[in-house]
Amino acid sequence: MSDLQVLRAVFTPTIANDIYGSHAYTGEGSFADTAMACIHMRTNLPLDTEFPTSVPHFIQVCSSILTQNVRNTITQNAQEFDKICGVQVAEEFLKQRTFGAWLHLLADRLEHATDSSATIGSELSSFASTEQSSKARTLSSTTTAAPSLDKALFDGSAEDDSRIIQVELRGANLLQAFEKDQTIVEYGWQTTLASLETNGPPKGWTPSQHSSFPVFHGTSVHYKHPDWPDAWQNEKLNIRAEDKPSQMAPLGVPVVYTAFSPLRSFLWAAFPNHIYISVPGAKNIGWMNRAWYSNGHEFRGLAIFQFKAIQPADSKLNAVCIPPGNGNQWANTVQGLASAGKVTTQTAWNSTKTLHGSNVAHTWPHVLHGLEFGQQHQFLQQFRGNMWRSAWLDGEAVDLLNKNYINTIAISFELTAPPPSLTLTPTSSKTQPKKKPDDDGKKKTGKGLFKKAPKVFKSFGCST
Repeated sequence: MSDLQVLRAVFTPTIANDIYGSHAYTGEGSFADTAMACIHMRTNLPLDTEFPTSVPHFIQVCSSILTQNVRNTITQNAQEFDKICGVQVAEEFLKQRTFGAWLHLLADRLEHATDSSATIGSELSSFASTEQSSKARTLSSTTTAAPSLDKALFDGSAEDDSRIIQVELRGANLLQAFEKDQTIVEYGWQTTLASLETNGPPKGWTPSQHSSFPVFHGTSVHYKHPDWPDAWQNEKLNIRAEDKPSQMAPLGVPVVYTAFSPLRSFLWAAFPNHIYISVPGAKNIGWMNRAWYSNGHEFRGLAIFQFKAIQPADSKLNAVCIPPGNGNQWANTVQGLASAGKVTTQTAWNSTKTLHGSNVAHTWPHVLHGLEFGQQHQFLQQFRGNMWRSAWLDGEAVDLLNKNYINTIAISFELTAPPPSLTLTPTSSKTQPKKKPDDDGKKKTGKGLFKKAPKVFKSFGCST
């Protein structure tokens, strides 16, 4: 299959032709950025300022951008994701990014999948970034030895000196697997993954109440930046804030997102990986079991970072809670700022004055807490006691979050049976020599970008 055929398997012919002849293809600039420039030029749609309201809405808007086969695949994948999770969250997750952000993710996936000799479906989905996942730092291949755990973090002795713990979930769906898993993830307290979830904030609790519940952040960025996990053995993490419009913060307010539920963090990290899988279905969740390495030790699956935290916030920071019930209005207000492009933190905060009613912060606070809303809150609340999430502002807040890093929980998932139709009723790591990258670590652009593509796009209806 030629490069142009590969592009036409994903994008409509005019846009595919534009990308094929663009400067990204000839070796200048980022492929994903240039692909988006071609899309903007041809469609003249407000992709960077508008958010999908449903899966059909996303498909309708993208009808002039993506081929029918790709749009059908996205629709099927959203349905399959809900079945695999055991709870309906796909559509609500889709609403949390702009159209442009989702399309940029597809272009980025396309580039990195072909660079990595991806095979159909499972490999293709392993290189997505996530909304929650802050941009990983590019690390030197030379790393220091992993330090011993600070025993005070767990109020007891650690079983080993690794800050990464492997959990191997098995079940009919992710929700059931989480509820039943008894893997110890904190040795001092003998805390299991299941109890880490159930021992979180109780129903009725808000982050305005003084407490010290841990917070979590899920990611799959380690598949795109394979050296990053070496730093997860350090006492301080190096997660970075990301400046992208969302339901809680507009463009111009860079933040790191955390949740009080490890399950919620895992589901969000999983969703962007699943939405663009080439072949929908349970057999293609193999990306949840892909191997990755930290200082030569093998782990599998997505990663959840756990941090110590104080609510409402540490004494060095200020915090504001969005009043329960104002979540949807808050999201509409913040998303409405997108038409103005990048805004200042002061402008963003002034725009939400009538909603937060707080005198604690005169500009955007270090930590903003908001309660989940919409379907994902409705369905997850049947199983989880609390669905608050937080946005940590770049600077002092993110620095403190990194400093309060506890550990990383690597989570793989094996589906024990095909997921049924969804109803709305409520290990030890192996030591292996670390594989060297196939190239010098530089981003590949230019001719030959799609030379591996026939394997990747066979499922989109193309023949080689």
